[in-house]
Amino acid sequence: DFVNAAANAMTAGFDMVELHGANGYLLDQFLQSRTNKRTDEYGGSVENRSRLVLEAVDAVGSKIGINKVAVRLSPNGMFGDMGSPDFREQFEHVIRELAKRKLAYLHVMDGLGFGFHELGKPVHISEIRQWAGDLVLMANCGYTPETADEVIKAGHADMVSLGRIFLNNPDLVERLRNGWPLRDLLDHSLWYAPKGKDDARFLEGDGYNKVTTFAEANN
Repeated sequence: DFVNAAANAMTAGFDMVELHGANGYLLDQFLQSRTNKRTDEYGGSVENRSRLVLEAVDAVGSKIGINKVAVRLSPNGMFGDMGSPDFREQFEHVIRELAKRKLAYLHVMDGLGFGFHELGKPVHISEIRQWAGDLVLMANCGYTPETADEVIKAGHADMVSLGRIFLNNPDLVERLRNGWPLRDLLDHSLWYAPKGKDDARFLEGDGYNKVTTFAEANN
């Protein structure tokens, strides 16, 4: 399924694909000892629990080119009821194995903005940088433009994705380029679907699909 989906994406004109191994999705369920209770070659040790992720990466890479394959991981995340006592050992292993492949990039949700399972010291992006070697590394989750600049300047990451800020600022690039202020974040209940009337700043609570740009708000 991963291979077919990747091939279809390339046929449709995509530049690359990202395998979602975070937030309780299938690959994350295999990585986590909390959910992976298998007793075969895909369960038990950190090596075995990494097997499906690596096999999926290699299979997709053999189809579309490994340099067009990226992977997303969430070592600190609790979303989807994730979080394992041996999360540090598990994610260090799988990231070091991924570093042996010439991926397009590695996307890691190291920030704690989506919640933290509190099963040990959070994995910091600087540690992930050491494990990932020369891989292009993208940090994510709860970053601001300022903290994103800090980790890039420190050499801990090559790029940072800003998802929540983009939901609330559809003209984010223009705002950052021009030094315009960012909007306050929408209430979490409005991220996915309208929930009725709310603060007038959010166009009566219709959610992020109705958030105005800076130019629209200042016309």
